[in-house]
Amino acid sequence: MNSRLLTVTLLAGLTVAVAAGCNDQTTAAAPSGNAVASSSAPAAGTAQGDSYCTVAADLAKSTRQITSKPAIDPKDYTATAAGYDKLKTYAPQDIQPDIETVATDYRAIGAGKTTMDQVATEVGTASLRIAEVTMTQCGPQ
Repeated sequence: MNSRLLTVTLLAGLTVAVAAGCNDQTTAAAPSGNAVASSSAPAAGTAQGDSYCTVAADLAKSTRQITSKPAIDPKDYTATAAGYDKLKTYAPQDIQPDIETVATDYRAIGAGKTTMDQVATEVGTASLRIAEVTMTQCGPQ
């Protein structure tokens, strides 16, 4: 898989989860039984749950804009890393390490220290866990 396609796929992962879970609560399907149960996650409707969903939705919107560009600029990775840093402050503790992994790798890509090809597995694994918890937190009530 080429680097551009891989990047778009990984950046879009959270976008899809949030779009399905946070944006259309009347028609979104319930999270699958395979979703990671987050023991430290606040219930949807609590102050932290609402904040997490709001920040996740904002991050999803910005990643959607980035992935629609013909080329992803290194500064876009840096900006996305900052979005993940913000998300981490609202996130359940069990996915904070995953969010930190994505943010750290995106900062490294933005700084030219690594490439998406080199961190794709790590970012992909972390992104899937983030998406699963996001669906649990922000899914239909």
